[in-house]
Amino acid sequence: NVANPFNGNIDFVQVPLSGNPNLSEERALTKTAGIVLTTGRFKASLDWYDINLKDAIGAIGAQDIADRCFKGEQDLCSLIRFGANETILSVKNQNLNLGSFRVQGLDFDARYALPLGSGNLSLGLVASYLIDKKIAPTGGAPIDVAGEVGPTSTGFGAPDFKATFSANYDVGRWGFFGQLRYIGSGVYDATFGPEQLSAKDNHIGAVAYVDLSVKYDLDELIGSEAQIYAGMDNVFDRDPPVAPLNFISNTATNAAHYDVVGRKFYVGVRAKF
Repeated sequence: NVANPFNGNIDFVQVPLSGNPNLSEERALTKTAGIVLTTGRFKASLDWYDINLKDAIGAIGAQDIADRCFKGEQDLCSLIRFGANETILSVKNQNLNLGSFRVQGLDFDARYALPLGSGNLSLGLVASYLIDKKIAPTGGAPIDVAGEVGPTSTGFGAPDFKATFSANYDVGRWGFFGQLRYIGSGVYDATFGPEQLSAKDNHIGAVAYVDLSVKYDLDELIGSEAQIYAGMDNVFDRDPPVAPLNFISNTATNAAHYDVVGRKFYVGVRAKF
């Protein structure tokens, strides 16, 4: 059923599925630029990207079609079949070229290696900064979801800043590895204003996870390049931030960004035969 914006009634409508021979291909303009710095044992790179996608293909619901037709989007009115007294009889469900996506950000990568004691130490940093992410999956005014980390209905949000710092030390047959995964703070929902949620409540703090592992080379005891390894992810058993999808769903956080398993142990053997 559809709340009919033309006459104020609730209409029970048919929603026939249909193809759309008038669809055109999605088009994207991608711009990139970067610099690379190498000096001695230090290497770093910085890349900027700007991806602008237009005419994204997608479908919208019968209620949205009726509402947007009422507001003047004549192309959507062609999908509605009316009866007497502006009663809506059916709304055609088909894919349309309506959406747009634009993403702009920076990626940074740095590496440094040096001898330490009788072994070798390697340090690494990978980071990304999302300048903006403006989406309009079904047309209309784009919404900037950069910094939105809650499990919202759009599903397109992403943290403004993410980084992973790693350290690897190899000495003899032993190898030790550790990393810190950092997810910056953000908002629960980028579309919320003070009427929906206060600035204090529309905030999710930064989260960091520590992972550790160790390996031991077995030479050729069970094959070439054989090694045994063990490790622990989320060493401090950091809980994901509470960010419910709504008050009905059992989704309590955003599993796309946060660790929902907790502390995890593993052990294994690698070998080539």
